Amino acid sequence: MTQSSISRVRQAEAAGRSIPEGWGLDERGRPTTDPGDLLQSWRFLPMGQHKGSGLAFMVDLLTAGLAGGLLAFEQGTEGRPTDSAGGSTKCFIALKPFGDWLHDRSADLKAHIKSVEAAPEQGLVQWPGEGSYQRRADYLKHGIAFEATLADQVDELARDLAVPIRWA
Repeated sequence: MTQSSISRVRQAEAAGRSIPEGWGLDERGRPTTDPGDLLQSWRFLPMGQHKGSGLAFMVDLLTAGLAGGLLAFEQGTEGRPTDSAGGSTKCFIALKPFGDWLHDRSADLKAHIKSVEAAPEQGLVQWPGEGSYQRRADYLKHGIAFEATLADQVDELARDLAVPIRWA
């Protein structure tokens, strides 16, 4: 449960863009805006600072600990699979709210969040998941833009595996 997903840091590196300070530290433990430094150090900072760190600890125990899977720090080490290669475990909690109040209460909470004035350095005020929701809608409408280097890697892998790819 880091400030940013690893893929967003990799995308920034591929595009030659910096990352916001606060996403992670370099090898010497200093805040960095260089995605390459963060990917080399692997020192991603937790969301929510110390409280987020505690929440991440509990989520790790609820997922990997109870399921007998890999803890976050074990993924991708000592020959173990990475998160994206199946190394992570998941915890699903299903709740069934009674009544039709949830939609209205969710709308109230989203409206309250949107009423807050944005800090210039943070950009838009968004409810959790809103950015992903909007990106998905955009992807469905316009497709997903690939960085040229990633597209080349996918083409090479497809050739190696004899899997045809049809780019739109």
